[in-house]
Amino acid sequence: MKKSIFIGILAIVLGSIGYCFSIGEAVSTPVYTGFIECNITKAMSQSSGKIIEINVEEGQQVSKGDLIAIIDSSDLLFQKDKIIAEIAIKENKLEDLIEGADANDFKQITLQQEGLKLKIALATDQLKIKSNQLEDARALLESNAISAEQLENVELAYQQAQTDLSVLNKEYEKTTLAYEDLLEGVNPHTLAIAEEELKLSEIARQSIERKIEETHIFAPSEGRIRHVYFNENEMVSTGAILADLLEQESLYVQFYVDEANFSKIELGGNIKLILDGSGETFTAKITKISDYAQFTPKNISTKADRQSLVFKVKADLEESAEFHSGMMVDIELEAGAAE
Repeated sequence: MKKSIFIGILAIVLGSIGYCFSIGEAVSTPVYTGFIECNITKAMSQSSGKIIEINVEEGQQVSKGDLIAIIDSSDLLFQKDKIIAEIAIKENKLEDLIEGADANDFKQITLQQEGLKLKIALATDQLKIKSNQLEDARALLESNAISAEQLENVELAYQQAQTDLSVLNKEYEKTTLAYEDLLEGVNPHTLAIAEEELKLSEIARQSIERKIEETHIFAPSEGRIRHVYFNENEMVSTGAILADLLEQESLYVQFYVDEANFSKIELGGNIKLILDGSGETFTAKITKISDYAQFTPKNISTKADRQSLVFKVKADLEESAEFHSGMMVDIELEAGAAE
């Protein structure tokens, strides 16, 4: 009995498929299923750090240039203040060089030299002490009176004393050169160096200001926020997507046409969209046709039986008020030449 019922149902199904296929052959206007889609733009971070403010939520409509989020810029602001202070110092230095030296300049350098001489003398004595301590430590190590680790500490102290003395000697050389420049008047080479240093600081200021601006993320286009990927107080890296937007003004329909009806479509040609439920019809213009055939995607179905090979087609909507991204519509290929 069950076997007879199964055979009967199978016969009805096969008959229905054959009927639909024969209707499809008889009707000159194939019907397909399409998906309404739109362009998606991404609001991306151009800076890294902690998000201190999120100004949008999912589903919100935004205009191009609206503030999406703010990344902490406190470290950058500190660097900017430091650079501005350096610029002020370098500007004063450059002005002094241009105006020339006075008695006070000679006095300041002389005082610096005297102070450095005293420090060099003390550092020289300290180096001698560390040198004697190192010799004693090596002798003690040979008699196993101290450990190798203790000798290493004495060697490090000696090396530090050498470094300290070297730094002081270099500082003294700089003051000597500066004193000679004052005696000779404005040295063109020194003036050029000062101008270049000031220019580099100005470039650094512009760079840091640009980085501070990049901590504010704005909407790249008008649209509706589809998804926000971060929360406040989360860390974000450069290039991360903070949110993406659906451009409702760029709605289009995408569908797949089988090989048998491929010759019925052309760029610029029209198709008719039929809304489920209301049955309202709208017109769309074909703007892109795939150059190659592909197997029908699993999530796409046609009104007739699924075909093995299909061509992807994109058509822009001439009227978009009734449509939303993600909707499914029926599509009929309209006859007639493209406009």
